[in-house]
Amino acid sequence: MEWITQSTPAFALQLSQVLVKEKFTLVIARGAEEARQLASELKFFSGTNVSVLPDWETLPYEKFSPHHDLISERLETLYKIKNCDCTCATGSRRKTISLSPC
Repeated sequence: MEWITQSTPAFALQLSQVLVKEKFTLVIARGAEEARQLASELKFFSGTNVSVLPDWETLPYEKFSPHHDLISERLETLYKIKNCDCTCATGSRRKTISLSPC
């Protein structure tokens, strides 16, 4: 299968066909805005439960914490992934890779 590399509705349609067959899929987007748009399109095309791993929107050296809504949304998504309540999660490269144990 040849994949479309740009985030377009055509890519979301192509990916939604995979979501129906798979138990869980993690989609890594270029940025937070693209991840949210892709999640919305995937929900539309596949009808499955798609969650977003939001960015913290803070830099690592800043002294203040991310907004509490972002923390809540991120924890909710991680909870859904752990309990198999979603079939797909989207996130930006920066924050999704930060979850990696390596």
